[in-house]
Parts: sequence; C-alpha cells; structure tokens
Amino acid sequence: MILKRGFRSAALFVAAFLLLLTAAGLWWLALMILALYSLSKWLNSRAFIKKNVLASMFCLILSVCTLAILTRIFILEVYVVPSGSMEDAIFTSDDILVSKLNYGPRLPQSPFEIPWINLWFYHNKETTNPDSIYWKYRRLGGLAAIKHNDVIVFKKLSSDKKFLVKRCMGLPGETIRINDSDVFINDHKVKLPPTVKQHYLVQLKNNIVFKRIADSLNINYGIKASANLDVADCYLNMHEIMLIKNIGCIDSLIYQKLNYGAYPQQPKINWSLDNFGPITVPARGASLLLTEMNYMLYKAVLAEEGADLKFENSIFYINGKPATNYVFKYNYYFVLGDNRPDSIDSRFWGFVSERAIEGRVIFSFFAKSKSGEFIFTKLL
Repeated sequence: MILKRGFRSAALFVAAFLLLLTAAGLWWLALMILALYSLSKWLNSRAFIKKNVLASMFCLILSVCTLAILTRIFILEVYVVPSGSMEDAIFTSDDILVSKLNYGPRLPQSPFEIPWINLWFYHNKETTNPDSIYWKYRRLGGLAAIKHNDVIVFKKLSSDKKFLVKRCMGLPGETIRINDSDVFINDHKVKLPPTVKQHYLVQLKNNIVFKRIADSLNINYGIKASANLDVADCYLNMHEIMLIKNIGCIDSLIYQKLNYGAYPQQPKINWSLDNFGPITVPARGASLLLTEMNYMLYKAVLAEEGADLKFENSIFYINGKPATNYVFKYNYYFVLGDNRPDSIDSRFWGFVSERAIEGRVIFSFFAKSKSGEFIFTKLL
C-alpha cells in the first residue's frame, strides 16, 4: 500500500514537472524526458540485458554517452573565453557555463556539430566536408528572448567554427548610434554596465598614491614623465575612475578616442569606433529599401542570407533579378565587448545572426578576478 502511494506521488510529481516544462515553452524537453524514460524502462524489462553482464555494461555506457551528448546540444555546455574583450566581466581562459535553454537550443546543421560523434567524421573528413551544411537552420523553443546586456556566445558568421563572447546591445529593429563612446538605442542613451572600461591618459598629482591605488585594483598602467605632471596610460571602468578621483591623486582624465575605421569600411561612410551609426539592426520580416547607402550597410547581411546583391548602372539586382527592396529572413543583433578599446565586435564586422547564437552565459567558474584571486563561481 505504501509502495503504491509512493509510486503515485512520484508519478504525479513527474507529470506536474513535464506540464511545467510544456507551459514554459520547453515541450520538446518534456518529450525528450518521456522518450528517454520509456526507452530506459523498455531496456530494463529485457531478460537478455538483465542476464548478460556485457550487454548491461554496454547499455549503461551508451546511456551515459547519449545523455552527455544531449545535454551539450540541448541544455548546457562549457566554453572557454577566447580573449580579453569582455574584461572586466570575464577574463581570458575563464570557463563559462552557457545555457541553451534560455533562447532555445540551435539544432546541429551538420554531423561535425554533434559532440563526440563529430570525431568520427573529422577522422574521415577526406570523404566529408566540415564546412558543408547538411540540415537547415532550426531552433527549438526557449525560456526567453535575448535581452539588452545579455552576455552571449556565438559565431561571427553562422558558418564559422570559432566561438566569441560579447554583450548584446542592440535588438532586431532597433536603431543603434554611438556618439563619443556613449551608446544610444532609438535615441535613448544607454546606461552601461559597471564593467565597461575605456582608454584614458591620467595626469597625476601624486605618483606614489596613484601607483598604490592602481596596484591594489590590479590596473595595468604605464607612466610617462613630462615637464609638468606625469601621465599614466591605462584602461579604467567607472568604478575605478570614481575611486581614483575621490582619493585626489590625479589632476585630470583625458579620454583617448577610438578613431579607427569601422563597419562597413566604406570611404563614403566616415564612421569610427567612438562615433558610429545610426544604423538599424535587421529584423526578420522587415523590408529594406535598396538605396546606395543601404547597399553599403547591409550587403554583408544579404550575402549571409544567400542573396547576391549587386548595384550596376543605378539598378539593384538580387540573384541576377532587378529589385527595389529586400525582406530579411532572420533576426540580427548588435554586440559589444566590455573592454571597448580591445574588442573586435559589431563596430568592426556588423551584426550577429540569430543562426550563429549558441546561448546565454549564466556564470563563469574556476575563474580569476581582476586582482588574480580564484573564484569558484561568478554570476553574470
């Protein structure tokens, strides 16, 4: 009697959990759990497997490997931060846990994107092309849409193999503008995260005090002697600027402008990393009027979508046919690194396609703080 009640309670709990997943938009996860549970029950009921030790071990190993592969594709995966472009939020070589559930998992488009199974295909890549697309882009339902300031893992192009980590600043359909390093979304100035840092020359009143404070904050700097006040060359976030100003060891801060050429790298568009835009982030279903300016701004996006856009004799052609407008197939995002002077991001190469996004960074673990201290976990 007690066992029956316990079984009923467990069954009710599982049913409630699966209904909760379905209500949250994760119906596919509920089906997956049901399928795995049914398969497990079926295997355990086979007399041959129960009596044969080798068969039991094989089924156990196969189950563990399958569960690991499915977890990496559909739920969670660990990545290593490839660069310092997101300092001071996360640092080079930090391990980060990326959730596939937040935005929904992107299904593999080739066997080379399936963990562990891809080893066999790489071993036999003479007969298979790692860059080939075998299946169309598909993404299952997730818990939420991408939001401003989400730290995301993605590939610059959907065909790339290298993963990048940046902060999402612009959503589909929004107009982005950068004016003297300040970011504006639809003409509203954005409050930047406290980890964003910029390049400054700091005129010093007291070298000794500045060095002590900078060393305690683990700020990298170089000091140049001058006839009047010595100058420190360093990258600072807003928290560090406030601390240094309050201590009173500096005379002034001189922001160093980032006047490098920026996307779309066209002579007629004189944008820089600090003065960029305005530009509208492409949205799925939005119609783009084909003009000479839009040709320069969005040609790379159309190429990513497989549209061959050409401008000849004042006429636009898409895949060889005259056209006056183009409808975007996918959503795109504008991303920036927190380490603004040392981040190669949307200011250089444009937008990130939804097809290239792997997931949202939840936290880093086994990481180091800016001071070099070991941190087990750090939420983002």
